[in-house]
Amino acid sequence: MCGGGPKGPSAAEQQAQAEANAALIRAETDKIKAEQEIEKQKQADKVMADNKAMAQADQQKKQRQLTLLGGILGEDEDETPLDSTLTDRKKSKKKPLLQQLGE
Repeated sequence: MCGGGPKGPSAAEQQAQAEANAALIRAETDKIKAEQEIEKQKQADKVMADNKAMAQADQQKKQRQLTLLGGILGEDEDETPLDSTLTDRKKSKKKPLLQQLGE
């Protein structure tokens, strides 16, 4: 007869180890998901900041162009206000300038 050496962990011990492993895997998975969500949020924040900066730059460019155009129209006609009721003649005369400004 063989003597009684250690026979290994009991079924209860194996079950407890399996549950501990599953809990560890869930915790690691949750940690990875949280890190991914943080990274996604950082990227979304960066895109929003970039879009806001581009919109502000576009608005400033548009304002500069309107200021330049207003000054040019005021010099040509001795009228300082920039009026939306300009005649076709005035509009066609200024068309090349508008194209130069990046219309």
